[in-house]
Amino acid sequence: MCLNYGLSVGGLKGFCVVYLSYFDESGDDGNPGSSLLYVQTAIYVHHRYWNDTFEALYEFRRRLKKDYGLPIRLEIHVKPFLLNKRPYQRLKIKEGTRVKIIDEFCEFLATLPLRILNVVIDKDKIIQPDGYDILEKAMEYTIQRLENDLNRNDPSSSFIIITDDGRVGKMRRIARKVRRVNNIPSRSQRGAYLDAKITKLIEDPLPKSSDQSYFIQASDLIATVTYYYQLQKLGKLSFPSRFPKSVNSARIEIWMNTLLPIYNTHASSSDQFGVVCYPK
Repeated sequence: MCLNYGLSVGGLKGFCVVYLSYFDESGDDGNPGSSLLYVQTAIYVHHRYWNDTFEALYEFRRRLKKDYGLPIRLEIHVKPFLLNKRPYQRLKIKEGTRVKIIDEFCEFLATLPLRILNVVIDKDKIIQPDGYDILEKAMEYTIQRLENDLNRNDPSSSFIIITDDGRVGKMRRIARKVRRVNNIPSRSQRGAYLDAKITKLIEDPLPKSSDQSYFIQASDLIATVTYYYQLQKLGKLSFPSRFPKSVNSARIEIWMNTLLPIYNTHASSSDQFGVVCYPK
């Protein structure tokens, strides 16, 4: 997959860099809904490294097939996998082995040329539920920080959003809205807002089924780990009753620290892993 192309500007040959960003979530965006939090995760990769990263992900899945009998084409959806729900129960993978697979998945992802953004909406802090669109807020904050990160580290670049096709229609409307108007609080004038134009997002969010994308599945893993990390940070941590006993607060910390090399820690100055949490 090659998205680089030349642009002739004033007779000079320029080079356009595109990052492919894969969005997924943990929790639901209902208010109140069935979850305490809504977590949106974006994994983004430079187009130049996409092919090699995809091949590495494929080889990792081949190894999981060889070592543990996990089919290459079977989607890893982390929470049902740890709960041993369908379709995983037919594989008869033992509880400790399922946890080990997630250990190895985190260790492997940390070696790849990826960047990770995590945005959390804490529903308990929403003062006016009727006027607070959780998915819209999460999308806005994620797009803003992705834009900020690329402005800081790769100013000539752009990015596209690829997401599971379930809510791509609403995400498309949100992305179009953010491109038109992106009001952020002024740091110099209390109560004032600035329109910080989003210029790096190109195209509408593009749909892709998660069972056809190793990148979206990786985003699901990180969103799930981040969900339990943030619950722990807020003093609300609890796990489903059928979760493996070894998945506890210590294990969540291990997974978060394992993934630290690929987190965008600049996204939030108040969290060591860069996890952004709203409302403030």
